[in-house]
Amino acid sequence: MVGSPCSCDSSCENISCAFHVNEATAISATPYKIASLQNFVSHDFDAGELGPAGFSVASVHRIGIFDLRILNLDRHAGNILVKKKGQHENYAAGAAELVPIDHGLCLPECLDDPYFEWLHWPQALIPFSESETEYILNLNPNKDAELLRMELPMLRESSIRVMILCTIFLKQAAIAGLCLADIGAMMTREFRGDEEKPSKLETLCTKAKANLRLTLESSIDNEIEDIFNEVAADLPKLFHRPLNSAKPSKTLKLSSVRSMPGLHGNSSCGDSTSFSVQKNDQESGDMYLGDMSEAEWGVFLESFEKLLPRAFEDSNRRKLGTSCNF
Repeated sequence: MVGSPCSCDSSCENISCAFHVNEATAISATPYKIASLQNFVSHDFDAGELGPAGFSVASVHRIGIFDLRILNLDRHAGNILVKKKGQHENYAAGAAELVPIDHGLCLPECLDDPYFEWLHWPQALIPFSESETEYILNLNPNKDAELLRMELPMLRESSIRVMILCTIFLKQAAIAGLCLADIGAMMTREFRGDEEKPSKLETLCTKAKANLRLTLESSIDNEIEDIFNEVAADLPKLFHRPLNSAKPSKTLKLSSVRSMPGLHGNSSCGDSTSFSVQKNDQESGDMYLGDMSEAEWGVFLESFEKLLPRAFEDSNRRKLGTSCNF
């Protein structure tokens, strides 16, 4: 009976005794909800109530680097709390501590348009310090991905891939000498009149996916050519054998081309996974990274990284009026 005391001693590990029920199945029948537990942060204002003049460069960079990695879609001023540092009575430069909160719209399942409140703050135009650059270059997106998979198993692989992609983008941008504002601008979509243009990051991913599709198609063509070359080399031997002893097995290898294990799953030669991915991207308007196999994902990242140096070089050339190189 529910609520009846257990007659076992304190070392009993029976789950029904521990919860004072006769059947463990009663526990699983209890309705539940998934929720989050948040720690309240005591603060004086949010960033929307103050101008950014009192914020230190380091505090803005710290939040900015974090937002870039997780592709935060909602870093508005109300999600940055401001606390007085020490015994300061005002918010002179460096006297305010910034605390980022509310990360419900981070790590999206596809590339989307982020919102960075700090994007046009003067601190974002200051180059990264040596310690910040060292921190960025030491980031290991694959190691962080394993941590996310272990600690947050409900997080989808597509979201983890967004983090990996954005971290690679951040690392290479820092190497190229771009500042926080430059990087954030390349990840943010442009509005020209009433038309929304894809971000530079999305454009690079579109090119990388196109290169992936060409790579896969080339792999299929090469394997088909190799198979036909093998068959052609065996034709003279076939003519010198009795018909019933000829080996037809060579031509059967063509069926393996249609599967391409590790690259295409079970798709046919004329319908690669990459092609269906591109159709999904066009229909949704966002770049989705979760429908590539592990092998395709590796080829995609390799192509993506090759495109970055030229993109960063073009970004540096297009700077007008404002430069991060003081």
